Amino acid sequence: MALILIPMLAALGLQAADAVPAEEPELERTAMQFPLVAFDKDIVARCSVTMDVRPNGSPTNMCGDCNVASPHDFVKAERFEKTYVREVLGVVREWRFAPSENGFTGYSRNFDFNLEHLNPDLLASLETPDAPVCD
Repeated sequence: MALILIPMLAALGLQAADAVPAEEPELERTAMQFPLVAFDKDIVARCSVTMDVRPNGSPTNMCGDCNVASPHDFVKAERFEKTYVREVLGVVREWRFAPSENGFTGYSRNFDFNLEHLNPDLLASLETPDAPVCD
């Protein structure tokens, strides 16, 4: 099964950058969507997700963390951290990896949610969250 790349919502100005581990497992994935409520408020995010993968290729034991920012002083961007975490985990839940004999644990992935019309320094100012440790 080859890696299937599905384009992001370019019409919304979404840019997604994925940190690729040294040995990228084969993966079929769905597109990440920019949360509209965050889009309306110009909130960008840098997220990290960790998961285990069952032998059948389905993800399990997922957790995520996001750092967020907005160029607007009147927007409390931190209120949207959970919005991004829900979006990332909701999409990752649908991913399917190539089946393997034992599956694997502790697979981490990073995502950037950026808006083209904003200064790129805003996203650059956000630290990538440490890969979360799932309970």
